Amino acid sequence: MSKLKKVHISDLKDEKGIRIVLFFHPRSAICRIFEPQFVELVSSQNLGDLAIMVDTTGYEDLAKSYGVLGVPAVALWQNGGAREWVFGAQKIEVFNETLNHWKTILSADNE
Repeated sequence: MSKLKKVHISDLKDEKGIRIVLFFHPRSAICRIFEPQFVELVSSQNLGDLAIMVDTTGYEDLAKSYGVLGVPAVALWQNGGAREWVFGAQKIEVFNETLNHWKTILSADNE
């Protein structure tokens, strides 16, 4: 399993282009379960280069200002803001469908 780039939440606004962002809290049991599944799935779909992880610990207000309602949360992030969200740990099949949908968006944006 490959590791994903970790970005400090205060630097997220500087991320350019399109990213798939996992907002997480390392003390959350559900985040600890979901994180390796997320990493494996985005890597298996060749999206690992676009995926980043953001620890919200101590920055809950800043995360909320970005639109994070709770963790884990995954966003299709474009030029400093969320374009689409998935909240909570989804079944892998459901999240796989979401990633396929996002890949369609990415393909359309690159045309």
